[in-house]
Amino acid sequence: MYFKQLILIFIITLGINLTAWAQVDSLQADTADFLEDDSKMVKPELEGKFKLGIKMGAQTCTLLGSEMNNAKLTFGLLGGGYARFNLSKRLKNWSIQTESQISFRGSNFSYTDSSYSALRLLYIDVPVIIFKAIDSKKVHRIGMGVQFSYLLNSAMYLGKIIYPTATNPKLLRFDFSGIVAYQYHLPFFALQLAGKYGITNINIGSTWPDSAKPLNSNGNIRNFTVELSLIF
Repeated sequence: MYFKQLILIFIITLGINLTAWAQVDSLQADTADFLEDDSKMVKPELEGKFKLGIKMGAQTCTLLGSEMNNAKLTFGLLGGGYARFNLSKRLKNWSIQTESQISFRGSNFSYTDSSYSALRLLYIDVPVIIFKAIDSKKVHRIGMGVQFSYLLNSAMYLGKIIYPTATNPKLLRFDFSGIVAYQYHLPFFALQLAGKYGITNINIGSTWPDSAKPLNSNGNIRNFTVELSLIF
């Protein structure tokens, strides 16, 4: 069932992204026109006031808080789409970017034969970030925002022979994170670096599956990620 859900989500995301590409091409064609004032040509910004596009990248992540012992970094992938609204007039250096993405998160752990060695989490994320251009050409932008996440699936791995337990660990499905971000805009795409810290304690105190050691002590668990993405 898990793999069927994942395939369905990717198909939906792909459809959204294909639609986004079609609309982006239309927007670029519309904004490619320019005005002529005597002998001076003035070309408006290619992006216009609104842009849809694709986002893909990777992230390093871990689980912070008092519950998870000896947490270490792990790596995950992410992909989805975004919409950016460029404000005008007095707020011309400001923009609002909303995203929808699937991301693989979690953490590795220092472990013994009887303790958990990894926790893998699959989320769908909806970040909302307000960006401000810090130079006249709008190449460099900094931003802050929030992210809402919904947990699709989780799995805990035990011992030196790493295998998923038969029962998924019970964690809070909903998560909110604070975001700080930076964008570097190139002619055809942008690089986006973002740090995200979980505001929500996702531990609901359920016993870990298969009595994984150490047992759940009802401490805090918070997601922490640093992601690097290409946005088209």
